[in-house]
Amino acid sequence: MRPAVFQVGGTLYWTILTRNPDTGVLKDADSTPSIAVRKNGASVGDSVTITKRSATTGIYDCSYNPAAEVEGDSFTFEESATVTGTTTSSATYNFSWAVRAIRTGAVELDSATQTQLDSIETDVAALAAAGEITITSPVVDMGADGLPVKIEIVQGADYLLADSTQIAMSLTGTFPAWTSASAYLDILCGGVELSLTGTITTATGGTRALYFELTATQSATLVDSTKDTPSQDIGVFDLRVVLSNTHVTYPINRGKFVSRRRSQA
Repeated sequence: MRPAVFQVGGTLYWTILTRNPDTGVLKDADSTPSIAVRKNGASVGDSVTITKRSATTGIYDCSYNPAAEVEGDSFTFEESATVTGTTTSSATYNFSWAVRAIRTGAVELDSATQTQLDSIETDVAALAAAGEITITSPVVDMGADGLPVKIEIVQGADYLLADSTQIAMSLTGTFPAWTSASAYLDILCGGVELSLTGTITTATGGTRALYFELTATQSATLVDSTKDTPSQDIGVFDLRVVLSNTHVTYPINRGKFVSRRRSQA
C-alpha cells in the first residue's frame, strides 16, 4: 500500500515487494529497483532512498524527503523492477502512484473555497497586526495599558458631529483596505441591542478614522447598566467593518459600553 498524502516538511516511507513472475512468491530483484520522481507533473532530479531489508527476500524499504514542498504539491513516483523467474528469463514490473502534500489537520477543498479562505486568512492576519486604537467620546475610560476599554454615555443625550460630540475612532496598525467598506458599532447593553452605522473618513493607510452618531432618542433606549440588577450590568460593543468584498472584520471585539442615567432634579 502506498500513502496518499504526507505532511509538509515530513518524509515519505513505503515498501516495494518483488516476486517471482512464475510463482508469485517473493524473490529478490535482479538489481535494486529504480524510482523516478515527478513534482507537479515535471521531472525532478530528486532521489529516493531504496534499501534491501536485511534477512528478507524481495522486500525493499523506500524513503523520500522532498525539498521546498508546499501544501498542494503533487508528487508522482514511477517504480521499476526486473526479476528473473523460474522459467521466465526476466520480467519487468512498472508501477506509478501519486501523493499530495498537506498540512496537519488540512482537508481537500475545491479551488473556489480555498481562494475564499486564503483571502480571509489575509484579512485576519492584517487585523492581528493592528496596533493602537483611540476612541474619542464625551466620557472614555482608559485601561492600564493606555488603550480605551470603555465607551460611556449618558441616557437621553445627543452625540452628534454637529455638536463635536460624535463617537470618533482612530486605529493605527495594518488593516485590509476600507475603501467602499461599511462600518457598524454593534452595542449590547442591559439586554438592549443597538447597531449604529458609521462614517469612514480615512479608509487606507496605517491609520484609519471613522465616527458614529448617537441621537438622544437612541441613547434613551439603552438600559442603565449601573443598576444592581445582573441583567443590566455593563454592556459590550463591537466595531464591525464589512469590506467591499463582503468579508466581515472586527477591528474591536467586546469593548466595554456603559449607559448611565442622567441626574434627576
